[in-house]
Amino acid sequence: MKPPEHIFGTLKPFGQWVKECGWSASYAWRLRQRRMVTTINIAGKHYISADEVERFLARAREGQFAKTPRMPSARLRTTPSVTASL
Repeated sequence: MKPPEHIFGTLKPFGQWVKECGWSASYAWRLRQRRMVTTINIAGKHYISADEVERFLARAREGQFAKTPRMPSARLRTTPSVTASL
């Protein structure tokens, strides 16, 4: 039997695409839940189209997923106490 990517043309198994990107399964789940990526469900297995990959990459290049970094506030930082033991 042929692999699914040859049967369905431009569709690729979502899990395979996630592994190629180097992401974890939990991050892939978050991508789907937050609707950053739209998958196609065929017989209980998720697939992603080449068009959807291009749309995701274009949105990432435009900065749609960017957030400002959250730095710890100054009051939460602790300075190490210096104790002189002789």
